[in-house]
Amino acid sequence: MSNWFVIRADANKAIGIGHVMRCLALAEWLYSHNVRPLLLTKSPNKLIESKVSLLEGKIIYLPESSSLPSDIYLHSKWLNGSESDDAKLCIDVIENEIQRSGKSPLFIVVDHYALAAPWEKKISAYAPILVVDDLSDRQHECKWLIDQTFGKKDGDYLSLVPDNTKLMIGPQYALIRKEFTEVAKLFKRNLPNTEIRVLLTLGGVDKNNDTSKALLFLESCKDISDKKIVTTVVTSHSNPNLNDLQATVGRLKDTLLLIDVNNMAELMATHDVCIGAAGSTSWERCVMSLPTLSIVLAENQKTIAKNLAEVEVVLDLGLMADITQEKFMETFYSLLNDMNLYNSLSIKSKSLCDGLGCNRIVNEIVGQNA
Repeated sequence: MSNWFVIRADANKAIGIGHVMRCLALAEWLYSHNVRPLLLTKSPNKLIESKVSLLEGKIIYLPESSSLPSDIYLHSKWLNGSESDDAKLCIDVIENEIQRSGKSPLFIVVDHYALAAPWEKKISAYAPILVVDDLSDRQHECKWLIDQTFGKKDGDYLSLVPDNTKLMIGPQYALIRKEFTEVAKLFKRNLPNTEIRVLLTLGGVDKNNDTSKALLFLESCKDISDKKIVTTVVTSHSNPNLNDLQATVGRLKDTLLLIDVNNMAELMATHDVCIGAAGSTSWERCVMSLPTLSIVLAENQKTIAKNLAEVEVVLDLGLMADITQEKFMETFYSLLNDMNLYNSLSIKSKSLCDGLGCNRIVNEIVGQNA
């Protein structure tokens, strides 16, 4: 019988799907250790359901809380209820699963900006807690803590966790699926002379329809470029603006829309430039040495974009709302017309993240639970 572990993370229009997806990346690496995930979440999502099914895991949809969210944390309202109620709901599920399987979970992952030490203390009665965070803005009660943000240090968390918490900080612990490390070994990055393949990926939800805005910026570049520009747009069925995006893509030449892909590493390998959100996929692009124009779509992405730009790993366009057509074109052409810049971005990004973060985390956790 397989061992199991718990993931507590949500995916919706406000949060996006990145928190759940990076936890499932860890689940993928645990699969070969005969450990399966139990995902506790609020909202159904077809892409996530298919990923969990492939991992032979299970999803339990938590009911909505009857209590009001607090304002104790910056993102407390993400929970749509109280932290205490959420803990009770999760405990009920975990106890039922222990009774059904005859086994306790090996550990419990929580990746949620609205949950912290009070929740973790209650849940830790059932298994050790692994926190995934990016904000370093609240207390935690956990055995392990991961923050994959480049530029973060242990000192950012020392006052927020118990003394015996194992801190795993930086992109060497980035939660990246196996496909990226495997595909990255198979190709060498070069900028073509005649046709440039651009990958546009601004998250699975894209609640503000920023993908359509970026497409129009890119289309203006096509009109005056001496190189053919072919664009692939990646999104998911969770995108509330999908119909509008499909209509936009339908009006454009040399533009393809892909939905709910399962070969992102291959797409990154076969494209020359990425226009991408400055979130968790930043580390995937680093593994794939893919030169990127980075766009900030959320508050928690500002630090990532700023730190990566400072070490010349990405070209940071900044907040989507602040990007002008002129700024976009200038940055885009600076990359296409400067081979030294292109190669430098590729080499520096590759050196920043090797894609083996999950392997390091699994060795730490499975070794202690063997």
